[in-house]
Amino acid sequence: MSSFNTKIKLKVLFLIFVFFLPEVIYSQIGSTYSRFGLGDVVINPSIRRNGFGSLGTALIDQFDINSYNPAAWSGIIATKMSASMRFNGNNFTDGINSNYLSNASFESLNLAIPISPINGITAVLGVTPLTKVSYDISGKNIVDSIEYTEEYSGDGGLNKVFLGTSYRFPFGLSVGISFNSFFGTINNKSVVKFNSNEYLSTAFVNESKYRGFNLSLGLVTQNLNNLLNLETLDELHFGLVFSTKASLSTELNEIKFGTIVDTMISKSFDTEVPAQLGIGFSARFSKRLNLFVDYFRQDWTQFRSSGLADQSLKALSKYAMGLEYLPTSKPENFFQAFIWRFGIFYKDSEYSYKNNRINEIGANFGFSFPIDANNSMDFAIEYSIRGTTSQNLQKDNFIKIWAGINFAELWFIRDED
Repeated sequence: MSSFNTKIKLKVLFLIFVFFLPEVIYSQIGSTYSRFGLGDVVINPSIRRNGFGSLGTALIDQFDINSYNPAAWSGIIATKMSASMRFNGNNFTDGINSNYLSNASFESLNLAIPISPINGITAVLGVTPLTKVSYDISGKNIVDSIEYTEEYSGDGGLNKVFLGTSYRFPFGLSVGISFNSFFGTINNKSVVKFNSNEYLSTAFVNESKYRGFNLSLGLVTQNLNNLLNLETLDELHFGLVFSTKASLSTELNEIKFGTIVDTMISKSFDTEVPAQLGIGFSARFSKRLNLFVDYFRQDWTQFRSSGLADQSLKALSKYAMGLEYLPTSKPENFFQAFIWRFGIFYKDSEYSYKNNRINEIGANFGFSFPIDANNSMDFAIEYSIRGTTSQNLQKDNFIKIWAGINFAELWFIRDED
């Protein structure tokens, strides 16, 4: 009965996540750089992977739904549901002025249903952010003794709904495919406010609505250590994932306020989002220790909006390494059952401004504690530094905290009393 009561409580938590989803899906934090392109690219496979560097391309985990590599779903053997939230904090400065912004936002909602566990066939449906835009810039100016304030702000982003499946060949190779649907709205606003009533303040708002899709193809090899026979390793896997470029149907509404006549002009065009490539290795030294090394690339010089490139965008590359550690395979108390994760990463971001590459370096920490054999609460923390104050650019100090629930068979199996 206690196990059934635990599942009822988890159902309530799951419904809370779903209820608040429409309210927080576009919630953001401030970063000036997100005004370029489609905003900050979100690489978020799952909370567990966020704990050791945010990738885990070659990891097959029966307890985790990975939105990044569909081949990883082949290890799921029970119906799984997961939902997560994220706290965002950014202490940013240009070397003269500084500010701190924070909020909480929806991160992911996923469902995995194993069709044939013996063949690694699992169907997965989920939603997760793809990009996030949030900036708010203002400055005072004087021209010919006329004082005015310029304000630039933006919010919104794109989200991804994915549906796919996986398969494991008899010789152990796992493959997967995911159909990804993108949608979202990005708002960019510029305002000129005059201190004197003799002049008319003006505002320009660009509202861009996006829709499109692409495909993700992934694989994870069988245990390569069966060929290498390295005594220090139990398992060694290689993972690869490729997402095709996406052509997004874009509707742009240009709205002008404060001019002689308020106007709105609508335009339609295509936005080209570049392809993504990820590769990685996972090594298991024992049932208690795993090592992960990953690389991710997306060339944003291939980004096009109405056929035009954005000169502030460059190729994004991310390098990550992490560990996952279980203190004992036979825990005798609550804390011994925790799974601990640590990671570091370096990212050449997609941004370049005033001939400065905007890079990011960070560290991750996370843990899971089991509620029972199939259900857990997952947590991850990331601290990173992005950018520089050189030439009055912005330096971001990010703190991100993820919390979520990861549970199995809540609505499909009821324990006997």
